[in-house]
Amino acid sequence: MIKKLLLFILFTLLLTTKSNAQRRFIYQHEFGAEGGISNFQSDFVAKGPADGKATINGFSLSGTHYLHILPRRYGASKIYRHTILKTSLGINATTFDNTSYGTGTKPLSDPPKYTYQSTPSKILLARLNSKTTIISLDNELQFYFKDIIRFLHKYNRYRNKSKVNPYVSVGLGIHYFNATPSYDQEAIDNQAGWNQTPGASNGTGDPGYPDNYKASYIAKTNTVTVSGNLAFGARYKASPYYDLVAQINVKYYLSDWMDGVNPELSSNMANDFNSVISVGFIYHAF
Repeated sequence: MIKKLLLFILFTLLLTTKSNAQRRFIYQHEFGAEGGISNFQSDFVAKGPADGKATINGFSLSGTHYLHILPRRYGASKIYRHTILKTSLGINATTFDNTSYGTGTKPLSDPPKYTYQSTPSKILLARLNSKTTIISLDNELQFYFKDIIRFLHKYNRYRNKSKVNPYVSVGLGIHYFNATPSYDQEAIDNQAGWNQTPGASNGTGDPGYPDNYKASYIAKTNTVTVSGNLAFGARYKASPYYDLVAQINVKYYLSDWMDGVNPELSSNMANDFNSVISVGFIYHAF
């Protein structure tokens, strides 16, 4: 009897809380999709302008959900009138290589210039490549420069005259990623770049690998990590029910294994990060 009474009280409290929340707030939902190109900065030497900072080495697709928590009284805090919570579920596919060294087609042994033992490190690095697939769940709090309630209003007389509303957002993401690096087996079998003369200095690397690289620095990786996200973008009001959106998003991962390569060197102190330029559409489900 007491158990049933407690359950009844708990159920009543939940209903009361939900009813009060519904009286105070309006919950509006939006759904959309985005697609874009990415510049993934990792332990590979990207090819392109600005030292590879503008290289396109991946693409991304995602489905999005936007939640507005709006007070029924319009004159309430500006926070509600300028913020939206965005959740996205997406996939990113990236290919990494070191072809910017321009040595990918050169032989490992090229007498009389060099033999297996004296193969330059850049030629060995050019034999290293990788592919990474990432499935991401991201949450971001977007702050719009203009009143988002008036921007999204269905009726022209209440809507902002401007059709563009820029925003900035911060958030966190959780990512499952699968990285599959590949290195030249010929270099390993012939201990390329490894001077076998007694007393020769070969640095701290393993035979057959680039300078100071060990076999343990290259590994297939299949795990989960998190990221901090920062984004800049803008909405364009295409119709009363649809918006177009463009965004630049930067994700800094708390892992340096996103590409399957992690040289434990003094010159490698930063984790991997990914910059994505995307466009998409948003449908208002209210």
